[in-house]
Amino acid sequence: MPSVSIRGYAVSVVWKGIKPVTVKQMGRKRRTYNIDERIIAALAEMAEAKNASANRFLENILWDKAVAEGFIPAGERPLGETRGGPRSTKNKTAFPKG
Repeated sequence: MPSVSIRGYAVSVVWKGIKPVTVKQMGRKRRTYNIDERIIAALAEMAEAKNASANRFLENILWDKAVAEGFIPAGERPLGETRGGPRSTKNKTAFPKG
């Protein structure tokens, strides 16, 4: 879905009948951090063992830590899965053959 930013406001555009996404629904931001390559490799392995994406796995770890230390209120709930599709099996592909 195309979107543009005008003076700090996210504006969604209706495209091919898709409903616009509000700023409140977006919720996630892209950031870059410099992390030791060994941690990145371990993160990938741990995420695979839990059948999750590395990004989602890391987000869950950080969410639990922030709630435990009081930076996020205990009653808050994390955002649901908004990326990709269900990760129910290791061998499924996003685009089935055939």
